[in-house]
Amino acid sequence: MDAIILAAGFATRLRPLSFVRPKVLVPICGRPLLDIMLRQLSVSGFKHVHINTHHLPEQLETFLQKQKYPLDIKIYHEEKILGTGGGIYRMASDVVDKKAQILVLNGDILAGLDLEFLCEYHSKSGGAVTMVMVDSSTFNNVLVDADFSILAFGEKAKRLVDGVSGSRLMTFTGIHVVNREIIAKYSPRRDFFSIIDTYENAISAGEKVKAVFLPRMPWQEVGSIAGYWEAHMRIKEKPDIFSPWLTEVKFPIVDVTATIHRGTQMEGIVCIGKSCRIDSGVRLRDVIIWDWVHIKKDAELTNVIVCDHCTVENSAKDTILLNAR
Repeated sequence: MDAIILAAGFATRLRPLSFVRPKVLVPICGRPLLDIMLRQLSVSGFKHVHINTHHLPEQLETFLQKQKYPLDIKIYHEEKILGTGGGIYRMASDVVDKKAQILVLNGDILAGLDLEFLCEYHSKSGGAVTMVMVDSSTFNNVLVDADFSILAFGEKAKRLVDGVSGSRLMTFTGIHVVNREIIAKYSPRRDFFSIIDTYENAISAGEKVKAVFLPRMPWQEVGSIAGYWEAHMRIKEKPDIFSPWLTEVKFPIVDVTATIHRGTQMEGIVCIGKSCRIDSGVRLRDVIIWDWVHIKKDAELTNVIVCDHCTVENSAKDTILLNAR
């Protein structure tokens, strides 16, 4: 089975972190999000992975060149962003089997979901599309009826919900399985479009676009600063919350290549990345430190994200530190 990871886009909600790395390479508990996804795809039996890029594409290409995943990975660079639909259409066109079922993952999410279970569920359902749903008051905007058929999306869904007996609004998680032929048959004939346009066309034609509602599935968007922090806080509270994507995590997380003075004080969420140096007298509380960072003597950091290649000489609180170069 093939999988698609949507990694293009500017990740504006993740700024300023996305000024430094593309969103799929932002570290979660010391590991790039893309690494978490690819390893899970591998253990779930996937062989072919398609990834689109736009913002900072050379970083993603360099990262993949240094890894040895047992996967056939193909990169699709978008000079102009094609949208979720345009990107999926382009990548799905390279899937040889026209009857194939394709797993699609947004590149800015974490979930405690067994991907093999999802794909088996889709195969047995006989549906054209299976979209994974949760209940989130912040993001609920997909109208689903009592039989878990999807009726509408976005503002249209919110307008219709009171008039459709037994229906309710749910949140699309960015995880879906789609039959390749649906993408080819119902996608608009233009370069830029949303995959929701394709699914709306399929629904209008009478295709089975279904929701699988997993109310107990942990899910977290990490495409915003708030979501990024929340993911780490949830993992701190329950280390196996996103299993099997992330197995039990124990803080502090310190990369083996980091050099830390033995008197360093660490509390709460502390992640220290590759080739970092922490001098004497440093105190860290709820601090996420990326790679190649130097924290100088006696600095005290609280609720801080320190991005790649920073040198920190002074104390800081409630901020994000970037390399000034």
